[in-house]
Amino acid sequence: MKRLTILFFLVALTACSTQKYTPIRENEPITIYATSDLHYIDPSLTGEQFDKAQTTSDGKLSIYIDELTGAMHDRVIQDQPHFLIITGDLTFNGEKISHNSLAAVLKSIKDQGIYPLVIPGNHDILNAHAIDYSKEELYYTPYITAEDFKNIYHDFGYSDASSTDETSLSYLFKVNDQLWFFMLDSNTYDKNNMFAPSSLGRIKDETIEWMDNELKRKASDTNVIIFMHHPLYKMTSVNGMEIENAPELTEVLHKYNVSMVFSGHLHAQNYIEKDGITNFSLASLSVYDHHINRITIDNDRLTLKTVSLDLEAYAKDKQIDDPFFDNFADNAFAYFQKYSTVRMNQQHDDDISDELFAEIIKLKGAVNCYEFAGKGHLIDNLINDSGLKEEVERYRNSYTQSIYDIKTYFNKDATKFDTQFK
Repeated sequence: MKRLTILFFLVALTACSTQKYTPIRENEPITIYATSDLHYIDPSLTGEQFDKAQTTSDGKLSIYIDELTGAMHDRVIQDQPHFLIITGDLTFNGEKISHNSLAAVLKSIKDQGIYPLVIPGNHDILNAHAIDYSKEELYYTPYITAEDFKNIYHDFGYSDASSTDETSLSYLFKVNDQLWFFMLDSNTYDKNNMFAPSSLGRIKDETIEWMDNELKRKASDTNVIIFMHHPLYKMTSVNGMEIENAPELTEVLHKYNVSMVFSGHLHAQNYIEKDGITNFSLASLSVYDHHINRITIDNDRLTLKTVSLDLEAYAKDKQIDDPFFDNFADNAFAYFQKYSTVRMNQQHDDDISDELFAEIIKLKGAVNCYEFAGKGHLIDNLINDSGLKEEVERYRNSYTQSIYDIKTYFNKDATKFDTQFK
């Protein structure tokens, strides 16, 4: 497989920029491109061992994350939004070289007049699973600390923050007097171990207190948006994906009429509206269907729609000689359909024939594609058209339970969204 290294991204970072952020004029519509969970890994750390590892993983298209990141870079520069926001898990497993390379990508975007804003995810800091896959044997590669994160991404939010939380990597970014972004660090790095980074999400008590003090200073007509890695609410059948102290955070949000939260971590696009607060989960760039999101804020109205990346055109422009890009959309669907169900293959026993189990696995993979792309409203039709509706009903609570779980939580069209701030 021929891989493309985006050479101009990998140049050494120059000294921190001294140019300060100039607030956008009030009453001007604000455009944000938003994504999450890139899980970017520098190409120098990949190779045959990495490609093999991905076939037993969770379906992320990590073998092409360099190209996906490059296509995102080009689309953002082409469309010229005001901001690019990434809600954590910037890197595959927190490799220092991956962080530095991604920061070079963000610098290239900022040099074109678009302001990147980032927060860390649970994979990004103090991750002992930072591995070099480029050789026959696997080797550890340096990872970063929280202080390193703030230094590497200094120009992408922290340098122009109106306020920073001393106890976490959270900060307040004021677009102008009408619009504030709270970029919250919801990670628990102190719980990481040698086996896995902690996936537990929690906003520190001190961070909530800092946030409360800052919100006291906002005008009554200032709109506030929260961006963090972990969801505020439970949006999947998997337990423990949301922050564990949501009641404490929502108390502050209600106190100051904050009604919009964007998060990542799930890799799937979805939203839930509860108690006057909307939590929108942004899809992972590395997972089908590999889109980014365009958010427009015009006075008190917020709209969102997905933006597709043209990987076929990108591959042609960069002269990438790989048949996967000849029909990228179909190949990406087939890839996620297959590899997102690898772990389900281990559930098979003698209660069901090999042929029927294979059909159910294939259907589950297609359901996964719709779920993660934000097209949950189409899952019922997918099941009906598969000819397996009776079998899905019959084997509920065993082979097909996960299909019902997805239908329960991912039952709407999350490729578009429209709301009013309070």
